Amino acid sequence: MRQLWMAFSLMAALCFLPAQIQVGIQIDRDQFLLYEPIPVKLTILNNSGSPLKISGDWVSFIVTDRSGTSIRPDNKFVIDPIQLESGNRKTITINITPLYSIRETGVYHIQGVIDVNGSQHVTPISIVNVANGVSVWSESRPINGVQRIYSLLRFSPSSTNTQVFVRIEEPTENKVYATYSLGDMVSFITPESKFDSQGDLHVLHPKGQGYYRYSRIAASGVLQNQADYRSSPQGRPALQSGTDGLVMVQGGQSLEGGIKRARLSQGQKLLIVTPPASPSGK
Repeated sequence: MRQLWMAFSLMAALCFLPAQIQVGIQIDRDQFLLYEPIPVKLTILNNSGSPLKISGDWVSFIVTDRSGTSIRPDNKFVIDPIQLESGNRKTITINITPLYSIRETGVYHIQGVIDVNGSQHVTPISIVNVANGVSVWSESRPINGVQRIYSLLRFSPSSTNTQVFVRIEEPTENKVYATYSLGDMVSFITPESKFDSQGDLHVLHPKGQGYYRYSRIAASGVLQNQADYRSSPQGRPALQSGTDGLVMVQGGQSLEGGIKRARLSQGQKLLIVTPPASPSGK
């Protein structure tokens, strides 16, 4: 009886010891447009009392749909080894959109798995809803003999704002080159769009009363440039095509400084991970 009590006491004490490795997951919002990058933050805290070197295939994910069906991975990815001192934490961010076959709308459950020297540590579940946007403009153009579809979509990442997204895809080749936000928009006004002679897409959309955002997007999906404008006493800004094939913004007043952001395309590029060599498939 005394041995049984000692064994029980030891098990109870172990239950209350802090975990040597703690892992967490964070996704900044729960609503995503279909094919939009889904950045997942994974955090590792080392409470082991000694430094840890984590290497190899040390990060993976468990992705399931609402019914519990596992979503297969599409691409392998590589993350550099890390050295984590005792008491320190490390956060990495990975875009899982090109890694897993999230090709339908619906609710998805996502967990991160951290492998530390053969011991797997699984994060809690984070839930996201993947939805369709509302198409406000679309045009198909031939690129190297294949029809490439350019679309502008209205989507609300949260209940408090509506944004305009650009998507570039080749359905016949099962490829999505880019899906990302160009910024907040006035939901009831259709953006202006024009192509230049180089095949770049130019978009001008209203972002608020009297304020507009201009974006230039390459055929590859790369965001080349952005700038903000506002209406002037002479009128509002508008896209104009020149005789030389260029597209420019005329009218309105330019607000100082470009606002080009990080490129969010290049084959649905991973945020900090070695990207696949080709665009993500659907």
